[in-house]
Amino acid sequence: MDKSMPVLGERKEVLEEILETMAAVKKQRDERGNWTDEEWKEEEGLLSICEGLECFLPTCLKNQEIEELGLGDALRRSTLSLDVIRDDIKKIIKQVNEFGFVPTPYFESRKSITGSLPEFTDTVSYVVTTLLDYYKYSKLIGLEIPDIDNIRGVIDNGINWLLDNIHDDGGYSWGKKQFSVSHTYFTYTSAVALFEYKNNTSFNIGNEIKKRIENNLNKIGKWLISTQDDGWWSEYGSDSQGEKSPLYTAYALFAMDLINMGEERLFISGLENILEFLKTRAKDLENPYYHTIKDEPWMVEIKYEDHTAPAITLQLLVNRYSKTKDRELREELLDGMYILKDILFRLRDEETKLWRKWGYRTYVNQSALDSLLTYAFSNIFGGTEEKYTFTQSQLYGAIKDMLSQEYFIQDLAKRISESLRVKLGMPPEETHVSEILKELEER
Repeated sequence: MDKSMPVLGERKEVLEEILETMAAVKKQRDERGNWTDEEWKEEEGLLSICEGLECFLPTCLKNQEIEELGLGDALRRSTLSLDVIRDDIKKIIKQVNEFGFVPTPYFESRKSITGSLPEFTDTVSYVVTTLLDYYKYSKLIGLEIPDIDNIRGVIDNGINWLLDNIHDDGGYSWGKKQFSVSHTYFTYTSAVALFEYKNNTSFNIGNEIKKRIENNLNKIGKWLISTQDDGWWSEYGSDSQGEKSPLYTAYALFAMDLINMGEERLFISGLENILEFLKTRAKDLENPYYHTIKDEPWMVEIKYEDHTAPAITLQLLVNRYSKTKDRELREELLDGMYILKDILFRLRDEETKLWRKWGYRTYVNQSALDSLLTYAFSNIFGGTEEKYTFTQSQLYGAIKDMLSQEYFIQDLAKRISESLRVKLGMPPEETHVSEILKELEER
């Protein structure tokens, strides 16, 4: 099958792989009883819990579409029990109320960076998005939410924290705004949380808060635009000492895409840089990047691994594909998606179905699952058959009319027939177009 013409059969295959990994993550969680990332760790931090739950909640929010593809039973087998989800939500609320938005498990237990418990931008962002997804999931399946006031309170506290700690230049650092300098990654995570909160339909948001969020997102967009260097971004914006990379470029473009800010020329420049990198150095994305947290007054420098490069880049390309009208660029984006999808599956342990090559496995699985879910439900597949706006007979008539035209491209007829074979469960290759039309007419 021509790789430039994905069909619904591939969507189902990707979802089956997603559900297999979810089942493996669920088994690991059931066996350990918590979300510790490594066997030698005894505690699970806020980030571990949020990342663990986010391996499941986004997929569960697509339960209707997954049911329509005949994968409902597999989804139910792969989903955490409601009791486990609720217990983990209680842990999140308890830890935030007791310690604030601390950065475990990425640093040693309760590690003090400045002489007191640090609050971490990454933690704030993950707590907000996880609780929002839990809220949406509970509404979707028609369940009352215990302790809803405390949950809403933590979400609002997280949003207020983000609103209060944006730097004057419009970026975010690892923690409160008096620490360090603006960092592309933390600016990206903050943009995602603010955007998700502003656009959620689960509860009402006051006009004053909405206006503050819009102002912050506007400032973020301006900072990201100002820090690009010929379509590249580095760890600290356009810092000459920072390495310009496809990872930080993907973070920046992803955030700008959400905010809907930035000239198309700038997006094209950044995308072209990433696509060229994929053509020449794609294998480099399999290696870890390192986020550096540094504060000169306290002479602290901490590095931690980030293995999300293939995942975040895949999500970016999927999002831009849906907004791009240029045919040549769409084909290049599609090529890039296939490269990244292959990288992600190559990095997964085929025996366990887990991304477990490195430390912090929970977040690696979460980022991979999230990106593949975005890919599976992107418009490269043209939607599920239930969402077509025409009837089966109209489909048959339209195809018959096209095939009757002398100028109709035979290659396109072949592609359509291949797609329909998959949909109708008919044998490949030897099935003639006329047989497919006959089958459609009879139905």
